[in-house]
Amino acid sequence: MNFASLSIVSFSARGSATMEKIAKALPEFISEGGEFSAETFECFGEKHRTLGEFTERAFSKKTNGRSLVVFVGAVGIAVRAIAPFVKKKTEDPAVVCVDEKASFAIPILSGHIGGANDAARAIAVITGALPVITTATDINGAWAVDSWAVENGFGIENARNIKLISAKILAKLPVRAIIDDEESTEAESLRKTRGLELSSRADGIDALFSTAQRKAVLFDAGEERRFVLGIGCRKGTDAGELLEFVHETLGIHKIKESRIEKIATIDIKKNEPAILSLAELLNVPLIFFTAEELGAAHGNFSDSEFVRKTVGVGNVCERSVALSGAFLAAKKKSMRGMTIAIGIIG
Repeated sequence: MNFASLSIVSFSARGSATMEKIAKALPEFISEGGEFSAETFECFGEKHRTLGEFTERAFSKKTNGRSLVVFVGAVGIAVRAIAPFVKKKTEDPAVVCVDEKASFAIPILSGHIGGANDAARAIAVITGALPVITTATDINGAWAVDSWAVENGFGIENARNIKLISAKILAKLPVRAIIDDEESTEAESLRKTRGLELSSRADGIDALFSTAQRKAVLFDAGEERRFVLGIGCRKGTDAGELLEFVHETLGIHKIKESRIEKIATIDIKKNEPAILSLAELLNVPLIFFTAEELGAAHGNFSDSEFVRKTVGVGNVCERSVALSGAFLAAKKKSMRGMTIAIGIIG
């Protein structure tokens, strides 16, 4: 649990005492070093600040980490105050409400991604309050994909589908996922997750975990997926050999040729006969990137010093996928001077 800022407000003298207790002790629980700021407000007495002023300020804070907003008072007050400022699941701050006697600590917004559930538990330790956790995965002791993503430093794409995955987990239906690096610590963690099935099949999945791009991409498994092929090859590669390599790779992942939307590679291969032939056979467009553009791609890629010396960038296929707007689903596969990576269009 790590927050960069804390904003806390109270509405009575008794609530103010609870607020000060929380504000003094909470940073030890919620800040893991680095930039941290804490502000307290009182919406009564001589130090009176308006509730709207407090809430707007708290929700508009720009920090390098997550923000926590705590209301010491009635839940209804907190709900009415935050309603105009709530935007989206992946951006809203964590909001916790604590009654003035500190009997209960209730997360009311961004329990998983924002960290409100953990913050409520920390406040409970400080004050002796009872944490009132209402998220279904938590009360059933089930895995939550959004919590896992935050804990492992993954951003979330298609957050609207969190509910679909949670519903499957709670109904004890299998959640099928793939990860681009099966040897990673994240893959090991996912293998131990009850209800989650890691697969090599890239189609019909509920989630993709890309260690290269640090993204958890969540899908509606019933929707048809589209794919991008990142291709690299040595000069003069035989067209039939490249096609056979692509067919073999697509077969491993149970991807039909008709699902391929485009092929991406480096611009020095724009006249490479094997790649041109592959695009023609698959009837898909080719997109090209310069070595400089590929080198600027964000992610953790399987770079090679030999490739870097040859074409000016350490990896072509994975970086091409990332720049094409897709999420890396299968990292570099190599054979006889040919490389391929597969991306899913989110």
